[in-house]
Amino acid sequence: MTFLLAHLSDIHLPPLPALQRRDFFGKRLIGYLNWKRGRERLHSAKILQKLTADLNAQNPDHIALTGDLTNLALGAEFERMQGWLRAFTFAEKLSIIPGNHDAYVDGALDEGVGFLADWLPRKPKAADAFPYVHERGKIALIGLSSAIATPPFIAAGEIGAEQLHRLANILN
Repeated sequence: MTFLLAHLSDIHLPPLPALQRRDFFGKRLIGYLNWKRGRERLHSAKILQKLTADLNAQNPDHIALTGDLTNLALGAEFERMQGWLRAFTFAEKLSIIPGNHDAYVDGALDEGVGFLADWLPRKPKAADAFPYVHERGKIALIGLSSAIATPPFIAAGEIGAEQLHRLANILN
């Protein structure tokens, strides 16, 4: 049995949406400056559109979309993410795992999971959304998320005891 898995990571959906003054507080200001200093040139909306078209043409058995969907975890970024995800002709074949940029500040991940609910097997808050299992024939893809809000200049993740407990139940 052949299984074609496409894996995209750290897309940092370009470009940044129009920002409001309130968006420039704390860690988001630092993230914005990092975007302008280099990441902006690395992430291209045109390339992402071509990649999406190619994936639709290739029709993989499944797509794992992991880590850093957004740049600053703004609601407007997650809203644009919905539009991008709807461009896939096979939404039921997506597994999505947010990254640390999607949990940039307290509360951002819960908001983001709300926007991503159509592509997650369970639709609760982020704390309960993971792990999950997508079964594709004889293959099971397990989605764990280590995305947590951290202080400025810290890019770290953590699975957490509750998620590990739910994973143990899934594996049993």
